[in-house]
Amino acid sequence: MFALNALVRRPSPSIAALGADPSLAVEQWVGYVAALEEAGWFVHELPADDDDASSCFVEDGALVYGDLAAIDDDFPDLERAIRNFGYSVVRIRPPAELSGGDVL
Repeated sequence: MFALNALVRRPSPSIAALGADPSLAVEQWVGYVAALEEAGWFVHELPADDDDASSCFVEDGALVYGDLAAIDDDFPDLERAIRNFGYSVVRIRPPAELSGGDVL
């Protein structure tokens, strides 16, 4: 049985390029992390990526079921983090695409 692990990444100031308010994005992210923790999830923060405006949407890069994680090639830093939790990993390579956020 796997624990409830959540990978998160703090919003970058560059999120403004997507039309979002960086201060509001951080405020909402803090609430999101608190909600995960209150629900019993173990939250693991990935290193910030200030060059990628959408880097906080780390959940979009993986779909996990049982002991298997499917990871989109656009999220290379996820593989190591997910393997550290003991999951087997398969890579989704172009032309195939995966957006885990669309599956949630």
